[in-house]
Amino acid sequence: MNKKDLDTNSTDIIVSGVSAAVGLVPIAGGFVSEIVQNVIPNQREDRIVKFISDLSDELEKTQFSLEELKKKFENLKYGTFTYNCLRDLVNDVYDEKINYYKNLCVNAITNDEKNLIHCERILKILNELDYYEILYLKFYSNVSIVGTEAMKEVTTKLGFDILQPNYYMSMGENERDEETYKQITLNNLCNTGLLQKEVKLVSNGRREHISYKITTLGRLILKKIGEDVNY
Repeated sequence: MNKKDLDTNSTDIIVSGVSAAVGLVPIAGGFVSEIVQNVIPNQREDRIVKFISDLSDELEKTQFSLEELKKKFENLKYGTFTYNCLRDLVNDVYDEKINYYKNLCVNAITNDEKNLIHCERILKILNELDYYEILYLKFYSNVSIVGTEAMKEVTTKLGFDILQPNYYMSMGENERDEETYKQITLNNLCNTGLLQKEVKLVSNGRREHISYKITTLGRLILKKIGEDVNY
């Protein structure tokens, strides 16, 4: 993908909105270079091109006309949010999250200003989550995938089975390290309010059984970034 892929009417609208938000005057065919040189230096130009191209394609699929989109981007709030998504994605280490930023941006642009405020808050959380934490949320949003191909895909990407019993004392050193990393992820998601820990006593109250479930906020995050969510 290159700069020629940005040659559409909807892209012109996005470019103008983002340029105005960051105080640039858009130059025909030169927006990407302008952003890279003056706003986000030494960053991934390919990501910028892909994001704007994909965002343009998605907006063209909506019920909004080009004139309606133009009016949206004349409001600096939408151009600023789009720029913030662009800034965060080029600094993110995970290529897999590009679509999440794009989907969140589409959600913000195609709804009202109240929803835009919500999306701004979601963006802050998305920026803090790594790709693997999102995989955890996807699993706990739909535990019915256990035993399915979808579960195998999650397990392959993570490198281990989320539901693997954690008999810590019987583990080798590498397994203990992996279990520790898993607990760090689960604790982080609990601390940010995206997962909730549930502790039950079994065997006459002498042993704890710990499980996790996704919270309303966790489901909302997934919904806003375009992931299927079971309620």
